[in-house]
Amino acid sequence: MNRNTPTHIGIDVSKARLDVHIPGQAHLQVANSARGLDDLFTAIAGVEAPHLVCESTAGYQKLLAVTALQRGIPVSVVMPARVRYFALSGGILAKTDRIDARLIASYADTHRPPALVAPDPAAVVLRQMLEARRVLVDLITDTDNRLELAEGFLRKTLTKLRRATQRLLDQADAGIAAHVAASPVLAAKSERLRQLKGAGPVLAHTLLAYLPELGILPDKTVACLAGVVPHPKDSGATCGKRKIQAGRGAVRKVLYMAAVSASHSNTVLKAFYQRLLQAGKPAKVALTAVMRKMITILNKLLADPDFTLA
Repeated sequence: MNRNTPTHIGIDVSKARLDVHIPGQAHLQVANSARGLDDLFTAIAGVEAPHLVCESTAGYQKLLAVTALQRGIPVSVVMPARVRYFALSGGILAKTDRIDARLIASYADTHRPPALVAPDPAAVVLRQMLEARRVLVDLITDTDNRLELAEGFLRKTLTKLRRATQRLLDQADAGIAAHVAASPVLAAKSERLRQLKGAGPVLAHTLLAYLPELGILPDKTVACLAGVVPHPKDSGATCGKRKIQAGRGAVRKVLYMAAVSASHSNTVLKAFYQRLLQAGKPAKVALTAVMRKMITILNKLLADPDFTLA
C-alpha cells in the first residue's frame, strides 16, 4: 500500500463501548475507556497509515479523539447523517453497531474526511471556560425573561439569582482574559484577530477555542466549518433560495453578532453591507455575506503574518 494512502478504520461509538472495523481483520469491540483505547491502539499497531474515523455521538467520541491526537494518529469526526445517507445511497437499510463501523470506514474511503487539527492545550482549557460562560449567559437570559412577569417571592428569588449569576459571569470573563494573557500563543493570536474592527474579545476567544483550523486550512474550508457558506438548491428551471447550514454553531452565533457590529463600525464592511442592501439583498443575506468576509479576513490574518488590513 502506498504510504500516502491512509487505512481508514471505522469506529461506531456508544457510551459503553467502541465497535471497530479494521480492514482485513476481525471485528473488534473494546470498552469506551482508557483501558479499552489501549486495546484499540495495540490492535492497530501493525496497520499502515491508520486513520480513525467515527461519528459525532453526544460527546462520547471525545475520549477517542483526544487520545488519538495525543498519540499522533489522524482522527476524523463526521456527521452521523452523512454516514446514514451514504448507507441509503447503497441500498443498505440494516443498522447494527458492527454494520455501522464498516459503513463509517467505507464512507471515509469514499469521501476522505479531513483529520482533526490538534488544538493548543491552552485552547482546550479556554473552550471549557467558554462553555461555562455560555451556561451563565443562558441562565441570565432565562432569568431576565422570567422576571418580566414575576411577582412577590418569585421576583425576589429571581433577582438574587440574577445578581449572583452576573457576579459569576464577571468572574468568568476575568478568568478567560487572564488565561488568554498567560498563554503566549493565545495572546498573540487574539491580538492578531482583534486587528479587524468588529472582532472583539468574545469572537477572538471563540475562534481560538472552537476553530483551531483557522489560519491552517483554505478560506472556503474554514468558512464551511464556521457554517457561513450558502448552499444552492436548484433543480431544472427552479432556482431555490440558498441557505447556510451545518458548521459549528458556537462559532456561527458569535460571528453573527460580530457581523452586526462590524456592519456599523467597520468602514470597509459597512460599505460592503450597504452595497448589498442597495442591490436588493435581504438584510440577513447581507449579514451572512459580512460573516463570510470576516472569517476569510481572520483566516488570512492568522495564515499570513505579512497580511495587513487596508
